[in-house]
Amino acid sequence: MSRIRANQFTDKAGTGAPTFPNGVQITGVSTLGNTVVGGGTTQLVVTGNARITGILTIGTSSITLDGSSNQVNVGTGVTLHHTNGVQVGGNNLHSTVLTVNNINASGVVTVTTLNATSIVGVTTAGITTAYIGAVNDGPISGTRNRIINGAMEIAQRGTSHTANGYTLDRWIVYNSGGTFTLSQQTAASGSQPENGMTKFLRIARTSPSGIFYLSQKIEDVSLYDGFAVTVSFYAKANTNITLPVRLIQEFGSGGSTAVTVGTVNTSVTSSWAKYTATFTLPSLSGKTVGTSSFLELAFDTPATYSTLDITGVQLEAGSVATPFERRNYGQELALCQRYFQVLDLTKKVIMGNGSTGLNCEASFTLPMTMRTTPTSISEGATITARLDGGAGTVTGKSLFAVDSSNISIFITITGSSYSNSKLIGAGTALINAEL
Repeated sequence: MSRIRANQFTDKAGTGAPTFPNGVQITGVSTLGNTVVGGGTTQLVVTGNARITGILTIGTSSITLDGSSNQVNVGTGVTLHHTNGVQVGGNNLHSTVLTVNNINASGVVTVTTLNATSIVGVTTAGITTAYIGAVNDGPISGTRNRIINGAMEIAQRGTSHTANGYTLDRWIVYNSGGTFTLSQQTAASGSQPENGMTKFLRIARTSPSGIFYLSQKIEDVSLYDGFAVTVSFYAKANTNITLPVRLIQEFGSGGSTAVTVGTVNTSVTSSWAKYTATFTLPSLSGKTVGTSSFLELAFDTPATYSTLDITGVQLEAGSVATPFERRNYGQELALCQRYFQVLDLTKKVIMGNGSTGLNCEASFTLPMTMRTTPTSISEGATITARLDGGAGTVTGKSLFAVDSSNISIFITITGSSYSNSKLIGAGTALINAEL
């Protein structure tokens, strides 16, 4: 075998690099500096292993391979393509911003933690089961919204109110000047603030002055202890107004003094729009939590409008407002009945014996267990009675709570005929266990 040893190779003129038209085979280890390979159909062929100890630049600095830093840099983005997809194995895939147009998975995809402000373009076609631990620090579905009757659908006490106190279910109003009417309204077709959001609460004020607020008490002040919460709602007014949104920690009977978490001003216009307000609740460290504690969400309305409409109220964990959580009417009614119920007494059987001035007693199990033993029970629709098929006269009645699930009624009836079975002809009992 022949061998050539030389310090330098040049072309025939001695002015440039030599040309090897039939190629060059190098079987040993070679160190080449500023070597240009190319000119044929295939630019560079390496049949064995190749090692580049520096940075390999491909193209005009659009792709660089840096083995020392374990980085592949591709311009301002990277597109990975293969007919069978892209597989990442052995370790985790990390990205500050990762945009994926499509994910096709025929097997099981397990995500231990998914942190995302938003997930755009996700469809459920072909998905049989999805497991996502949490979104926005709270469950992705079910009781995400801590406001009850946020869509203003439930009105057990009636649809129109002109006095301070509870109005539509769970909503309290306080007014110190002028007169008002608070009512449940139905959004006309085509004018709903959100598709399917058909009801809203309207406040109409005459000669407004002083303080006026609409609020809801959310059971248990320890909710979101030291965490952020976001309030969102839809609103419009007859004129542009500033509507303050306020959050208060109330520590209940025997508890610490109430703490106003903060107030966020929202600018409400004359058209339906969605508004948000984010609060960070103080820690309860050092506080005493008594009985019947709550968070209170309040809308402090100004005296500069004549009508204000509001609906779709939501309070949830985290600093981002998610879409309004929809619950069906039966679910929302059941949540409201934990605090207030209207018990229909029509044709309820009562028992009693005697002559004129018959004393009768009946006990009833409530359709929904209440928050606590009701603090008050009153007559709603007038209670009447029937005796042996004929009308009786109710001359006395009293209603009282046994516990959070049962109430009793005592009534005195007069009539011409008695037997062991009597009926309450009509009437309702209003049962209150509000905070």
